[in-house]
Amino acid sequence: MSTVLCTSRAALPALPDAGVWPFAATPALQQLHALPRARAEQDERFLQWVVYLVVQRADGAAWAYRRGGGDARLQGRCSIGVGGHVDAEDAGGDLSATLQAAVRREIAEELTDADAARLLAQSLLPTAFVHEGLSAVGRVHVGVVFLAQWSASAPPNFREPDLHSLGFLPLAQVADDPRFERWSREVATW
Repeated sequence: MSTVLCTSRAALPALPDAGVWPFAATPALQQLHALPRARAEQDERFLQWVVYLVVQRADGAAWAYRRGGGDARLQGRCSIGVGGHVDAEDAGGDLSATLQAAVRREIAEELTDADAARLLAQSLLPTAFVHEGLSAVGRVHVGVVFLAQWSASAPPNFREPDLHSLGFLPLAQVADDPRFERWSREVATW
């Protein structure tokens, strides 16, 4: 099991039950703890950091997909966020370097080489935080949203056979569709 980077909930300001707000690298975010993921998934005193990349076309539509495997709590759910946990191996000199390493690693792991190269050629910067404390999954995670632009005619392709592309969807459709995980609906509304 991997080791993930977390922040003590006590070190953070009060979080909304659900929502998205602009990214700001506050001092509390520099206080990272490396915990075994199995422990972190159960310990609500800590929030695990997750990078969450949203890929959009020029018309604003977001690339969407459906999960066929992975975390059982998310199987069958749809998403517009590509990414995952910030692992201890991603830790860099500061928070910015750590988040950059994590989002770049996730892109390289999840997408084909050609599609990953298109995204990695862009300047990927943290844009927002996303959180929801209404579910067991949400209560132990906080996301850092990154945005990327997609100009190719075909949507990106996954390496993993358990992830199934739904193509590009209007954000209003994602925001109102209960098949999408809560983070996707929150980000689409934002």
